[in-house]
Amino acid sequence: MTERFGKILLCGLLCGLELEYISAYQININPGFCVVPETDGEFIKLENPITINITQDLDTGSEEASTWYHIHLCRDLDTEEVFAKFSKSIDSPSISGNIITRRIGVVRNDASSNFLKFYMQGDKFRKYYYREDLGILRVLSGGSATVWSAIDCSSLIPPTSELGYFEFTQINGGGLTTWLSVNDLETKTRFIKAAGSICTWHETDNQQKVEYMHNISGGAAYLDVLGFEEILQ
Repeated sequence: MTERFGKILLCGLLCGLELEYISAYQININPGFCVVPETDGEFIKLENPITINITQDLDTGSEEASTWYHIHLCRDLDTEEVFAKFSKSIDSPSISGNIITRRIGVVRNDASSNFLKFYMQGDKFRKYYYREDLGILRVLSGGSATVWSAIDCSSLIPPTSELGYFEFTQINGGGLTTWLSVNDLETKTRFIKAAGSICTWHETDNQQKVEYMHNISGGAAYLDVLGFEEILQ
């Protein structure tokens, strides 16, 4: 019973292994270790930083533009080699051999197949903050809707996350109130009265969408995705 309880406690353990943007095609993985779920307590330990290259370390096929790539840390049980691969797959990377893997993060490339710049914090709860111009991060520009209207954030928040870090702006005054919400007309969780701006963490739905509306016409709303959080399983 004690051994089984210990394995349950260790199941989701992850420490370190922070991702670091290096270039448009390279990501650095810092030292750390993790337990691999659904194994008998197997773990992967990375003793020294490694840099992976999307042109060389993609599990299958060629890089595609405007795509989320998940990063999987791998350990060869025959040779004890530790390495990492990019994959479009969240939980089933295409890697041959006697290999155990764990997904440790995700990155996005743009229309030119360049990784978006970011800074990451956290172990199992990973917060990503973009380091890009607002023009790249804007998902709503001058929105004027007076009924609940969806905003698609899936180009900047991955399918493994339902929590974004937003800058929400309203540039007109005159009795305006502008709300930001998620699939619930009764839950107006964030709002701006008159002209102003807020930065806030806010949930999305499972398709990485939020909704907004103005109480009266004449509004001009802007929404920028500054980052997101994902919880590694």
